[in-house]
Amino acid sequence: MTMETMPHNSMPAPSAAKPAPVALVPCSSYDEAEVNRALTAALDLLGGWEPLFPEGSIYLKPNLAGPFPPERAVTTHPAVVKAIARLLKTAGREITLGDSPAGPARPGYLKFLYRRTGMEDAARELGLNLDMNLDPVEVKIPHARSLRVVTLNRSLASAPALLNLPKFKTHLFARLTGAVKNLYGAVSGVMKVAYHTRLKDPADFMGLLLDLVDYLQPRLQVVDAVVGMEGDGPTWGRARQVGFLVAGTNPLAVDWVMGQMMGFGAGAVPLFQLAPPPPVEVRGVPLDQARLPGYKLPSPNTLEDGLEGLSWLPRRLKEYLSRELLPRPSVSPELCVGCSRCEQSCPQHAIRLRDQKAVVDLNRCIRCWCCNEVCPEGAVELSRSRLGRLLASSRR
Repeated sequence: MTMETMPHNSMPAPSAAKPAPVALVPCSSYDEAEVNRALTAALDLLGGWEPLFPEGSIYLKPNLAGPFPPERAVTTHPAVVKAIARLLKTAGREITLGDSPAGPARPGYLKFLYRRTGMEDAARELGLNLDMNLDPVEVKIPHARSLRVVTLNRSLASAPALLNLPKFKTHLFARLTGAVKNLYGAVSGVMKVAYHTRLKDPADFMGLLLDLVDYLQPRLQVVDAVVGMEGDGPTWGRARQVGFLVAGTNPLAVDWVMGQMMGFGAGAVPLFQLAPPPPVEVRGVPLDQARLPGYKLPSPNTLEDGLEGLSWLPRRLKEYLSRELLPRPSVSPELCVGCSRCEQSCPQHAIRLRDQKAVVDLNRCIRCWCCNEVCPEGAVELSRSRLGRLLASSRR
């Protein structure tokens, strides 16, 4: 494994003095003509894509959280990927499409992921380079907030220009997953689990995400918000019609707009506790007209999120109540197929296969919900104890 010592992208960071533009454009369906229209309008509102990518090849990084079909709303829809790729290909650009999924780095699984998410067909139809490189590379992060050395997927670490294609979703741990969280996909396979083990505090994990923003420097973010996910995302929440494309050059600004649309209050998203959002200029549909009434937010995931009124309690009792409040994973034997993806993805080694069925040791479980996120069968269910349900209901 080699070490990279400087960011691969030479584009300057957006000026802190100028408001970061974010385009909000209606997009009612994944019909090709509708997506093309919305994408063109969004890019026009940002001044076009050409100044951001003046030359060279471009790497498209969708959210491919797992091997789920597009209609599940877990992954970036291929219609959005094809719309941006078609535009770039028409201009003569060489396009690479890829992601680095969680779990063991195996070509067979990566091929399966691309096939199930529709990326394989998109690449074949448009003549895109489908990235099969799973090689890791260690990179040094200058002025790191979190880890000074991070192991990334080599292709993503060395991509000359990154175009970020997130999905509009809630997230149990990060509260929302958008432009910033999508960059965690650049971390090499199994190291995602290792970093969850090391960075249990949300502030430390958000620091790593911000370091990835600095290192990878995505030049453009286009969020698939046509159909999003609400509730306990990022994989087993509920699909919900949102009806927009959201685009911008600054990933934090894009995520702030997403959070406003979803209805997160001030301080509710850990990312913005660590890095306040920049000044934002929303273009297109006014933000007040894009808010989503009744958008279901994820369940509480920290003591502060769920037990604000009990700060006076002794520390051990608060810790106990916090664990009771948080949803805990359990495995449905009827749905579990014994694939071991949850076992391989658990940072605490709290899951074992017994008789080809996964079993969770709740005493070791840290409630990171990686198992729920990676299970392709929906076999890992999240539920609260009776006391947890009582605490959660008293919070509403």
